[in-house]
Amino acid sequence: MKSTLKILTVTLCLFLLGAPVFGQDIRTASELLRRVAEEYAGFDDYVAEIVMTTEDDRMEGTLYHKAPNRLYIEFSEPEEQFILSDGEYLRVHVPSLNTTLSQRLHRQADATPGGVATGEGLALMRRNFSVAYQESPDRVRLSATSGSLESVGPDAEVVNLRLDTSAPNEGYRQLILSIDEDYRIRRILGTTTDYDTIQFDFIDIQANVSLPDTRFEYESPPASSTFEDFLFESGG
Repeated sequence: MKSTLKILTVTLCLFLLGAPVFGQDIRTASELLRRVAEEYAGFDDYVAEIVMTTEDDRMEGTLYHKAPNRLYIEFSEPEEQFILSDGEYLRVHVPSLNTTLSQRLHRQADATPGGVATGEGLALMRRNFSVAYQESPDRVRLSATSGSLESVGPDAEVVNLRLDTSAPNEGYRQLILSIDEDYRIRRILGTTTDYDTIQFDFIDIQANVSLPDTRFEYESPPASSTFEDFLFESGG
């Protein structure tokens, strides 16, 4: 249980941060990150299978994102757990506790829970983090990425970017983004302020699939207790 809550906590820190191949015009890490941001800014929506791993636990599900700020992660493991944002509220349902955590998103920065893997999130990363290549600008196999907790999904050639910050309110000290030849993020390795590591793998990313707004409508789970404003006060 503690490990499941840890994954959810660091996931929320990440998601509240607010088809060409690599071209020869990409010279620096900053230019590559800019190109990735441009790719994601062109998505009206996307769907991906997601696996979140820590040293103690693993969670799997399907991620749905619709620009600018709608997010739904429907977990298959653990079953019936979800993270949902309609742009106004963020809700996290933990079925093992029969509890739903609810947070009103009153600032623009709070209302962009698409996290790193969106145009909005990548724009924030470019402003708030320094960027460099993890080891070199050379491609490596995703399965051989330094620091990975496990190999998840199909292997691919990627270039790894390292993003660092000293700002304590970001939730992460460092992020490693594994970028494939289509400028899409295949893996994120995050080191939290407590030096815990969490790995996010994105599998079978499908962009611009015309997700309906109804996908992000909230239905209260039966007999679930709700805790409001679990991250911060909702006023002002």
